[in-house]
Amino acid sequence: MKYGDSVIYELHNIRPNSHYEVRISYPATTPTSFDMEFLEPKSESTGTRDILNTEKIMFTTDSSGYIVGREQPKESKYYQVKATAKEAGVATDPSNPPHSSVVFNIVLETLLYGAPYELTKMVPVILGLVVLVFSIILPQVFPRVSGFKKLRD
Repeated sequence: MKYGDSVIYELHNIRPNSHYEVRISYPATTPTSFDMEFLEPKSESTGTRDILNTEKIMFTTDSSGYIVGREQPKESKYYQVKATAKEAGVATDPSNPPHSSVVFNIVLETLLYGAPYELTKMVPVILGLVVLVFSIILPQVFPRVSGFKKLRD
């Protein structure tokens, strides 16, 4: 995509009673700003959030699979998101001249309690590290603390 261009993506396979985010990420070496918005039907209830080099829209679906706070799609049977790239600075990379194409990724991801579903795979690893710290490392670091001394005896 070139600066100033827009691309429209259709959101397929949206499940009922789910939380989602549509996210665009792009390299920080590209001085680009992205705007992302739902196409018709318009609504003010779903906002965007811009953090670092990521633009995202978060939304929830109802029991029918429609986005909460938005009308059902009329022309297309899918909701559509429009992404627009804008020049946001001076390129420092001579191999990427101004007004050239912009590289980015766009992802529709299911959320579980506001966090990406893929993060749930990390929970056992995190719990294992906590157990490791409390059972092995802390008794070695604090051998004179009475609570840890009892564990060692």
